[in-house]
Parts: sequence; structure tokens; C-alpha cells
Amino acid sequence: MSQIFFIGATGHIGGAVLDLVYQKYPDVLIHTLVRDEKKGKILVGKYPRVTFVIGDLASLDLLTREAKKADIVINTKTSNDIANEKDQSRYSELRLKLILGLGQSLNIEPFVQHNPLTDPLVDAGPDVKQDVAISAILEGLANHSPKAYYIHTSGASLIWDSPGSAPAEPKIFDDVLDIQALKSFPSTALHATSNALVFAASPSTNIAIISPTAVHGLSPSPLHPTPLSLPPLLSAISTTQSGFTITPTTNLQSHIHVLDLAQIYLSLLSSALHSRSPDPQKWGPEAFYFASSEDLSFSEYMTALISKLSNSPYHLVHDTQIKELPFSEAVTVAGTLTSYLFGIDMQARSTRAKERLGWVLRAKKVEEGLDAVLETYFKQIDDGSGMQELDDTYKLRSFA
Repeated sequence: MSQIFFIGATGHIGGAVLDLVYQKYPDVLIHTLVRDEKKGKILVGKYPRVTFVIGDLASLDLLTREAKKADIVINTKTSNDIANEKDQSRYSELRLKLILGLGQSLNIEPFVQHNPLTDPLVDAGPDVKQDVAISAILEGLANHSPKAYYIHTSGASLIWDSPGSAPAEPKIFDDVLDIQALKSFPSTALHATSNALVFAASPSTNIAIISPTAVHGLSPSPLHPTPLSLPPLLSAISTTQSGFTITPTTNLQSHIHVLDLAQIYLSLLSSALHSRSPDPQKWGPEAFYFASSEDLSFSEYMTALISKLSNSPYHLVHDTQIKELPFSEAVTVAGTLTSYLFGIDMQARSTRAKERLGWVLRAKKVEEGLDAVLETYFKQIDDGSGMQELDDTYKLRSFA
């Protein structure tokens, strides 16, 4: 019987993936990493066949041990966990060894574990600055026979342009046509070193990297049903008492519904479970999958959001006014990360999933799902449940 070690199963993306896997594969053992027993019990309450171990991305020995026992590891985790100095050193050496073993001439920086209190971009995607934890997972998977599978979650912030400046010709990245460019970003680019680390493990592990664009829509996750970008954005709207856009760029971004995104994970998992040998068209050193369904400017998104909020009972705004803010001013209102998330151009095309996995888009578009997302989010605030850490950070409980 195959066993999956699932990292990030309580999250917005992970919850959607877990729900699909649990329903489709009742005979597969699903073992999850959770931060505390309360979260584990909530997960098991909805999915009784799931088991859990308590830890986080700083629990490096645990990650290696659990990965050794698994046939497949799925990692959708977003985390600010800080490993201790000894473990950082140990896995930093492994990280460098893996990358050099691939023979890549990359300018890889020495590992620095970023502090979430001082680095505003540490949450720009599930794997940002978590190379040391990824190394621990890959060490556990390295000596499986037959080769194990690792499905890694990256992020399209890899292709962000510079906020506050309009490029002459915004680049649209295709995950097949531009695969070499996507693998050649400098180490200063978000996700670049983590991606390189995972690709470097491809000789010993069947790897695939999924790179979501801006994620929207409701997830079946019992803890994080609404997108993680929503609380800071609502906080900024509450502060400005209006909608806002960030100038001078058009801020044109690709979006993906969390349920369509989860289907890519399910397709890869099905391939891993049913194929006698790994399909080189789906796994390996070029197995990089963007998840993208529609392009929407931040102005279009904000217009739709403000229209919903102005007609809601939550009184965040009283009209549909939208202010134009330069990037520097947006940072003071919305914070650095939120301003980056919505103040850049980021366009991607999901050719690989469509061609190699037969991926078909089925979920609602951004504007079509906004009512349900907002209703669910504010209901959670009223109930005192949901994303309490984020709600408290952005003082969103005062909205109710």
C-alpha cells in the first residue's frame, strides 16, 4: 500500500489537494505534518483515515525520517519556521552538494534563514527561504528503491518584475517554451534557489514543481478556506476607506482557482501511483508546471472587490471610489508584501499541465467566486474561527 507524507495539508492549497486525494484514493495511506495537536484533530475530524505527526519546517530530523518512510511527498507548506544553527549548517551543506551534483553553474548564495519579522517577502510563496527544510525532505527521499516521488510547491513570484516601474514589454512566461529561462534565474529571484535545489535531486528522486500564480477561490480546507492574500488586502482597504490601485504599472497578473490548481497535484499523484515507471514527460529536470487560468489587472480585481464590499453588511467601504497610489505610498498603507503581490506584472501560461497531464480548467473565474469567498471569510470572523493568526495580525476582527 502506497504512503503519502503530506506537508501543508491544513493550508488553503494543501486542503484542496488533500480533499481530492482523500476522495479518489481511499486505499492510500496519508500521513500529514501539523503544527499542533489541535490542527491535527481538526484535520482528522474531517478526514478520519488521515494520520498526523506534530512538527514544522524547523523539525529537520523529523522531515527526513518521515520522508524516508513515504513513497510520495507532497509539499504545499507556507511557513516561517526557523531551524536551529546546527541543523541549518548541516542541511546547508547538503543543499550545496545537491546543487553542485547536478553540475549547474549557479551563483548560489550561502544559506540564510530569513526572519519573518524583518523580511517582508518571506511569505511570497510556499518555499521562499525554506531551502534547509527542502534539503531535509530530499535527503529522506534520496535512497528509495524504486525511486520516490516529490511534488514541490514553488510560486510565480519567480517571474515578478520590479514594482513601481513599467517595463517596455511585459514578458509572458510559458512553462514549456521558456523552461530554460525559468531554470536560469539568478539566485536573487524568489524561488530560484529552491527550484534549483529540487531540480538537482532529480537523479535520485522523481520530482515535479508546481508554481501557482495568484490563487483565488474557496478551498475545502477546514482551517484556511479563503485565500491568504485576502486579510492584508482587506486591511489596506479598511485603512484607506476605499479601493486602490498601485501606479505606474497595469499590474497585470495571472490567477488560478485553488480547485483547478489542486487538479494538477492529483494528476501527478495519479501518475506516480499507477505508472510502472516514471513518465519523463511528467517528471524530472524540466517538470515545472505553472498553474494559471486568467489574466486580470489589479485595477480590474479591485473594482470587482470594492463593488462587492460596498454592497455588503461589513461596512469596510461606503462607495466604489478607487484611489491611485504610487508604490511607495502603497507600502505604507498595505505593507511591502501586499504591495509587491498586487503592484507587479506577472503573467504565466500553463502549457505543460495541459499538454502532459490533460489538465482542463473547470472552476469559477475570480469575479464569479468573490461573493462566496467574502461570505465565508466574514462568517469565520463572526464565528471566531479560521485564520486567527492572520486575522489578528491585520486587526480584521474589528470588521465584524
